[in-house]
Amino acid sequence: MTRKENLRRMWEALGRMTSTFAMLDLTMHHLVWGLIGVGNPAGRAVTDRMTVLQLVELTERLVDEGIPRDEGRRERVRRVVAGVKRVNEDRNRFTHALLAVEESGPRMARIREVVRGRDAFEAVDVSHVDNLRERCGDLVGEMAVLWGEMVEEVGAVRTFGDLWRQEKQE
Repeated sequence: MTRKENLRRMWEALGRMTSTFAMLDLTMHHLVWGLIGVGNPAGRAVTDRMTVLQLVELTERLVDEGIPRDEGRRERVRRVVAGVKRVNEDRNRFTHALLAVEESGPRMARIREVVRGRDAFEAVDVSHVDNLRERCGDLVGEMAVLWGEMVEEVGAVRTFGDLWRQEKQE
């Protein structure tokens, strides 16, 4: 396979992974909203412009404070958040290594040093990026289930749609 073909495959895999990671980011926002018992627009006011790492830290703090109340669910949230942390770190490592492949100079040397002198394509191949995408997808599913359970536990979460329907009825 030529360098150009390999680069094309890598960028396609990175695009698929980035798309799935965006869903993970959105679902992480919803998980926080479920933990604090609000929907949109109140939830967006709390988490707008927060990075995934900031959402992880906020979620860990909520869990440390005993939210959700059920210990089993708290443990599941801890497990999911640990997975999100690992995925975020891997995504950053892969993304920055891939972006550096096209650059030259000191940054490329630093990236090559990080991967122990091997070419970046050998260190980060397409299967690793696709595996990361699958891990993101699994976490999205787990967080969606948790969010649904929390919505049931705290009752109706006030969403913009709820407020709109209420206004229409009044």
